[in-house]
Amino acid sequence: MRIVRGSVTVETALGLPVLLMMLLTFVELCFMTFAVTSADYALAAAVAETKRTNTANEEQTEAFKNQVMVSLNNNTFNLLMNRTVESTYNADVLFIDNLDDLRECSENHSDIETCSGISSDAYNKPIAIYRLEYDYTPSLSFILPSISIKKEIIAIQESQRCKYKYGGSCE
Repeated sequence: MRIVRGSVTVETALGLPVLLMMLLTFVELCFMTFAVTSADYALAAAVAETKRTNTANEEQTEAFKNQVMVSLNNNTFNLLMNRTVESTYNADVLFIDNLDDLRECSENHSDIETCSGISSDAYNKPIAIYRLEYDYTPSLSFILPSISIKKEIIAIQESQRCKYKYGGSCE
């Protein structure tokens, strides 16, 4: 019988770094999922609050930007602010005339800002696209790159809801 000494040490030295890297990558994936889900919640809360409290005017975009930051700071997302670059937050609202313009834009254009019928003016435009963009920087930045995350919510403006009643108008 042959005596083998040190084989467990060699196997541990080769396997432990791989196991640790897999474990740290899994933990980072969990943090990223939590950050994205928290941002989704904050975006939805900001959209709901902005729709309820504002009429269709030019201040709606600023109110939405402020509400996004309030929502991000009010929930558990602020635990992860060191993982997201706050200076990269970009919240924006675009408005659309009707469903046909939205359908044409989604079928024919890759960038929504180049579509016809899209503007930042909210007057007499019942459909709004609320957008949030930010960068997520992982803790393992030496392995994983920074990730740009973009979210959009399409909503009917509460002040313009009458346009979608049967035979309705906003007069």
